Amino acid sequence: MKRIFRAVKLTVILAFLAACGGGSGSFDNELGLRVINASPDAPPVGFLVDGVSWFSLDYKGGTGFRYLTPASREIGLEVVLPGDDVLIDESRSLLAGREYTTIAVGKLGEDGSSTLQMLHVDNPLAQVPTGSVRAQFVHGAPDMTAIDVYLTAPTDILAAATPSYSLSDFQEISPQLDFLSGSWRIRVTPAGDNTTVLFDSGEVTLRSAASFMFVVVANTGAGSAPISLLTNDGLSSGEVLDVATPSDVRVVNVSPDLPALEATAERPLRKDTVAPDPPLSSPCPYDPTLASDDVLCVAPPPEVTTLVTGLGYPTAASYVSLDFSILPPAGYAFLSLSNFYSLKVAATAAPDTVLFGTNLSLVQGRRNSLLTIGLVPEPVEGTVTAKILAVLADDTRPVTRIGKLRVVDASIAAATVDVYIKTPGTDLTDETATLSNLVLGSATGHFAFEPGPYTVSFATAGTKTVLASVNIDALSASVYTVVLVDTARSVSSDGTPPVVMVIDDLP
Repeated sequence: MKRIFRAVKLTVILAFLAACGGGSGSFDNELGLRVINASPDAPPVGFLVDGVSWFSLDYKGGTGFRYLTPASREIGLEVVLPGDDVLIDESRSLLAGREYTTIAVGKLGEDGSSTLQMLHVDNPLAQVPTGSVRAQFVHGAPDMTAIDVYLTAPTDILAAATPSYSLSDFQEISPQLDFLSGSWRIRVTPAGDNTTVLFDSGEVTLRSAASFMFVVVANTGAGSAPISLLTNDGLSSGEVLDVATPSDVRVVNVSPDLPALEATAERPLRKDTVAPDPPLSSPCPYDPTLASDDVLCVAPPPEVTTLVTGLGYPTAASYVSLDFSILPPAGYAFLSLSNFYSLKVAATAAPDTVLFGTNLSLVQGRRNSLLTIGLVPEPVEGTVTAKILAVLADDTRPVTRIGKLRVVDASIAAATVDVYIKTPGTDLTDETATLSNLVLGSATGHFAFEPGPYTVSFATAGTKTVLASVNIDALSASVYTVVLVDTARSVSSDGTPPVVMVIDDLP
């Protein structure tokens, strides 16, 4: 039988940790162990110690050091799949006074072609002097060959710089090197080619007495940079994205009486409090009749990015990248934070009348879908009442040996529904709903499915009366969203029967 499952983090087994060590980090009788998942196409990877589940980490996840007593231990990786699970196990002698890092690297791949493995890093447990920062780089991007890594002052040009690290191939581990703490810029290039920048961190602060491990990994999110950097200081983990990494947004027209639409993303501007030098030109000339100590000119129209125009129903637009690292025009500042956008939807034929809208702080590297849910609001005494512009966080990373599927109820006519996700031809009479009581405007996250064909059926809540259904071939590494929508409405129609819209979420 096919299985539908959610990947969830395992809870750290505290009793196991207590039995392994006290966590004081003593040089004499303890060692540090941390784990990191750098496998770009795998579902969450479980890390085991002596056969006991320790942590489950999704891609780019990592732990701080946990302190154990010295011993020969079994270190393992486990990937739970709808078919056969993958288990990799190795015996390692862990010594006192050391810091060990186990990294899941390589690709899960299809059955018989996996390169998933453990990469072990062994460093002495040694303090970093005050005023210094320690850095080590690990090449964990399986599709990338030799690279050079430059740590420079933020304004230095690469033509005059020498690589701080050279990693000749995937899985290579650099030595630990000490630098002065403070402001740095990290750039990665192909080996021997400092004119091609694969990654640029912009200015970053490396704090005093910290020891950082940077793992070069494949970028599976927004932006054109092929890699990003996982960071781990022994206490927590994070990620440094390329400074120009945008946030991707797409619009989905699921309002059944909405005409062809257009959508914009706006960042409102304000006048700067410092007089521009040289003086501003059009569209904001300096006007002495308006000026005072803190007023230079009339604020300009907002910075506007068109997301889509002429989008019919029901249709999903392509993703548009919003790069909020771009500065405002000279003489102006953003009214809010640079990643704060006002998102507006209007009919293409009447762009000045906003029908749907919301404000949103976008996250660098993430993708979002905006769904126009509800009927076009009718003006009441010249005022338009807004409906829902639903914001969905998109999980578009393809996972090998898994199909991912998200379900949305956007049908006004259907109202609350139950959803059955079953193999084709299944009689639903005695079946339990996969999802119960989905109300208008609700959406699931992306479920993980065993690859194969499925029928997604929407039924009136509490009944077996199927309103609409669609067949989905959830192949390995596929990502889909299915949306229940009304048929296009007019003055004489009520949106019945509803239909199912299928969106391929891979950008």
